[in-house]
Amino acid sequence: MRKRIGNGRNTQFWSDLWVGDQTLKERFPRVFVLERIKDCSIADRWCDDNWNWNWIRNMNTEGRTGQQFIDLLCVIEGIDWSENEDVWRWELDQQGIFSVACTRIHVDNLLLHSGELLTRWNNLVSIKVNILG
Repeated sequence: MRKRIGNGRNTQFWSDLWVGDQTLKERFPRVFVLERIKDCSIADRWCDDNWNWNWIRNMNTEGRTGQQFIDLLCVIEGIDWSENEDVWRWELDQQGIFSVACTRIHVDNLLLHSGELLTRWNNLVSIKVNILG
């Protein structure tokens, strides 16, 4: 699942998966340490068509931290904004909607080694572990 960004108000800048394959705090840990408000939203950081930062100390643009900051700016440039709310998107479905059937097809087609055997659901097993049956 990934967030589709609209106005950025309902997506945490550092902790939600909204750009790339990792959260920004995992990808840029040196920069994240400098963030004063760790649970800020994207909208908190984007104001008046500019990125606004709230560091606990001045950002040194040299060294590893500086390089991580430059890399961060490259990753987040060109974000398409809208007035719509941020929404979760299911990446396994073209329409972005979660379904058990879509997940089952994905498991069958991509994760199981034998294409001949379909995933079978066992009614005697708890729903939480049913896919393991």
